[in-house]
Amino acid sequence: MDRPKTLVSHLEELRKRLLIIIIVFISITASLLFFPSFFDSFSARMFKWLYSYFLPIIKSSAIQVSSGPVFIDPLEPMLVNLKLASFVAGIITVPVLVSQIFAFVAPAMTSRRDRLVLGGLLFGSIALFAAGLTLSFFLLVPVTFSILMTYGISMGLVPMLTAGKFFSLAFWMVFIFALPFELPLVMWFLSYLGVISPERMKKARKVMWVGISIFSAIITPDPTPFSMLVLTVSLILLYELGIIIAVMFKKKTAKIKKSKKHNGKREAK
Repeated sequence: MDRPKTLVSHLEELRKRLLIIIIVFISITASLLFFPSFFDSFSARMFKWLYSYFLPIIKSSAIQVSSGPVFIDPLEPMLVNLKLASFVAGIITVPVLVSQIFAFVAPAMTSRRDRLVLGGLLFGSIALFAAGLTLSFFLLVPVTFSILMTYGISMGLVPMLTAGKFFSLAFWMVFIFALPFELPLVMWFLSYLGVISPERMKKARKVMWVGISIFSAIITPDPTPFSMLVLTVSLILLYELGIIIAVMFKKKTAKIKKSKKHNGKREAK
């Protein structure tokens, strides 16, 4: 029988797993920054593609626009490149992060059911966040860009996007739109911990719908209701999905408990 690990051994294992994550993140970031060459790196190519993807949207809104983003600080291109490389490296590192978290926490869980819950929570978060990134990047962010550019043109302003401002706006909009897609997993986990039951989630449905609408109106930067409506409908559907998952998991748990209780009675006889 294995001896329980001491606090020092737990900290040592945690240090090793954090070291793995950091090494992977730094290695990917460095690869994106310096290969195939410093002046034509993968991150620079990604930035060019990113801007070329949004350029038709910007030009459709603007009468006068430069063919590419400008920079007013000599360090700005390097900082943008570093931010983009770090962002992409962070996304690529997420599966490694999740696997290391699972490997560190799973041995402490005695039941197979708890390990399945942890695995579903960690890997499900990747899938939902990826879905949020996809929806925001290909739908919400382009529409928001177009509306904001049109609004600026209507005031008689001439658009001139700097590389830093362009990337910061695109990054934060993608991140802010994608993060709320973790809602079903949060609901499932709270139900699993017994903090809130599926029945209470159902009763709070109308209140949550209003709260989701207000939240969507606050975080969407464009003045038109399009982005707000898309995000609101998406989050309401995700809330309903969270209820369905919580109900299904509760029924399965009840079935397992009932089966164990029945088997215990049979053994007692």
